Amino acid sequence: MLRVKQVCGSLRLQVFSLWSSRIIAIALIIFSGLSCARVSATAGTKQSLLPEVAAVQGQVALSLAVRHLPPNLIPQLSGEENAIFTGNPCLDQPGYRTAPNGCAFGSLHAKATLDLVGDSFAEMWIPTFHALGLKYNFRVIAFARYGCVNASLVIINWLRTVDPGCAPWRQNVIHEIQMQSPPPSMIAFAQFHPAFFIRPTNADGRALTAAQWNTGLAKTFDQFRKMSAIKVLVVGTPWAQSDPAVCLSTHLTSVQACTTPVGAAYIAGQDAADAGVARAHGVQPIDVTRLFCSKGQCPDVVAGLLTHANQIHMNTYYATYLAPAMGQLLGCAGLVSLSAPQNLLAEKFLASLQGVATRSACAASGVA
Repeated sequence: MLRVKQVCGSLRLQVFSLWSSRIIAIALIIFSGLSCARVSATAGTKQSLLPEVAAVQGQVALSLAVRHLPPNLIPQLSGEENAIFTGNPCLDQPGYRTAPNGCAFGSLHAKATLDLVGDSFAEMWIPTFHALGLKYNFRVIAFARYGCVNASLVIINWLRTVDPGCAPWRQNVIHEIQMQSPPPSMIAFAQFHPAFFIRPTNADGRALTAAQWNTGLAKTFDQFRKMSAIKVLVVGTPWAQSDPAVCLSTHLTSVQACTTPVGAAYIAGQDAADAGVARAHGVQPIDVTRLFCSKGQCPDVVAGLLTHANQIHMNTYYATYLAPAMGQLLGCAGLVSLSAPQNLLAEKFLASLQGVATRSACAASGVA
């Protein structure tokens, strides 16, 4: 049974709303003391037929011509507080604690639920799913632990140590999701690959092979096979070659100097490999590369927003800006899911397409 904590203390979430692809201005809403109750570049930059995805793509392409950092972004260059929820009690830390600390966002009293599972790469997507939950009336339960990947493995983490609580925590999360009543409508996985920081290594000190990584992912995904929920894996979030707080602050009139080439933003072939494992084990991959990169470049400033708060984590503001596009991608994932053909949550997402030839639009966006 899911154990939930009712209050997240003084947690602050800064949320943007941008639901029209033609609106560039962004309204800032600050939720102070949010209530809580205890989701390699494989896609190209071909223009999507999904209107909200296409709108973001257009802004990414335009951003490659930006030279000056917008003055309103200069205060954000301190970075970390805009990355993920700094000091967030909902994010489990490495250590001996194994009980999941699931926190709820979105529409807290809704019956439909989307579970977001992973490490800090799952955590950074909370603003996206929170905004979607408010719009489409579903609850988001986030299970996130720093450095604890979804793959069922015991490995050296980004701290260059073994998190003793990671493996049992992961298994406890799986059990809690399996026991949720009513069961979740969607489950979204996201994770950071340790090869960005260190040579992937097993707990015994031996190098982690691609086969071991794939087997670990498959083992986790297979434990959700019998659930009717739509299951997705978010891939394609790029690494920034330099910390925006450092690079942009010294290139206020030449921001393209901080743009990261696609070749440096991803581990070659990793996202494609993870996507292949996901498909083979009942999980639909959602590649968000096109929401960050265009023409082989991944800019730090898009639509007047910072895309990154540090080298690996997305800026909170940009995460919320991506909500409409992510909603349509989730709808496409539901369209092709064999396990949940009548999923009402996916139908809500797809309703925003307003007459677009849905299946062809999804296929052209690399989801169907």
